[in-house]
Amino acid sequence: MANHTIDDIESAASALANQLSAGINLREAVGRMVRLQPRHADMWATAAESLSRGGRLSATLEAHWPEGVVAALKAGEESGSLQEVMKRTAASMQVKNTVKKIWGKLMSPVIALLAGFGVLMFFMVAVIPKLAASMGGGEESFVLKASVLTSKVVLGYWPLLIAALAGLAFAARQWLKAPGNIDRVIMTGDRIPVLGEALRNLYFGMWAYQMAMLDAAGLPARQQLTLSARTLPEGYRDGVMLMASECEKRGLAESSDPDKQPEDDPRRAWPFYISTAFAIAHETGRIDQEMQRCAPILIDEGIKKLTKAAGVADLGAKVAAAVMIGLPLLGYFTQMSNSLTKSFS
Repeated sequence: MANHTIDDIESAASALANQLSAGINLREAVGRMVRLQPRHADMWATAAESLSRGGRLSATLEAHWPEGVVAALKAGEESGSLQEVMKRTAASMQVKNTVKKIWGKLMSPVIALLAGFGVLMFFMVAVIPKLAASMGGGEESFVLKASVLTSKVVLGYWPLLIAALAGLAFAARQWLKAPGNIDRVIMTGDRIPVLGEALRNLYFGMWAYQMAMLDAAGLPARQQLTLSARTLPEGYRDGVMLMASECEKRGLAESSDPDKQPEDDPRRAWPFYISTAFAIAHETGRIDQEMQRCAPILIDEGIKKLTKAAGVADLGAKVAAAVMIGLPLLGYFTQMSNSLTKSFS
């Protein structure tokens, strides 16, 4: 996507669709984008100049916008439906942005665990050893022994520990940025019951918007499927590519029906609304209409299930954090009890 964010594309597509619907010609509309997006002024100026010489907008945008969107723009330019394609592009990017923000819900359990671990380390390193030393006497509990050892390690080697943690954080970030690793994380989540359903609904909901946009541009079904598959995580693409290879021979309804696929076929795990939409589109010939209808339902269902999964994970994380905080306190009171018992014996 080069240096164009989802927000950039949504804003540009919305502005162009609005201007085209008002009757402003494409060359003038693109020229005005320089003021709307000064950060990309050079690109829009180049696009406007190219249009004045008979070029196409898609030729300039293909180095900056996603391949599937550019393919829809090319088809829209050829069919005269560029305004509708821009409108659908803006809607699709808006949905992607909404879903992206939803992932923040999954950060709450992580924050709870980190907070619990931080409190645990504070007690183990700075609190319990000093309190236990001030009491003196009694048999040392396991928690006290662990606390003393932890304190010695942390206070004695803290520069190395900080460097190690920073290295691990950097390595994790680089691993996530490597091609395919985010998809591996998603497919790991797909195997978790409630979370897996949420992920499939969300990603296939966004994919449905992409299909609607490509169909509105006038592309044939096979090409729609092939191009849109790239917007899905790698583990979800196989079913779409299988349908692309079969849709012309078997038809939209049969090639998307989970019950008519082999046992190990990935389409058997597709959300209910996707196969229903293709079944209706097979009769009506309106993939865009049916995908536009089912996409918000899938997104809504995905958000509900993701919220539920995040709630369960958050509860589990808070319980784990409470245990991490409670254990050193329990150890301290045990040590205090041992010391008092010795002092009165």
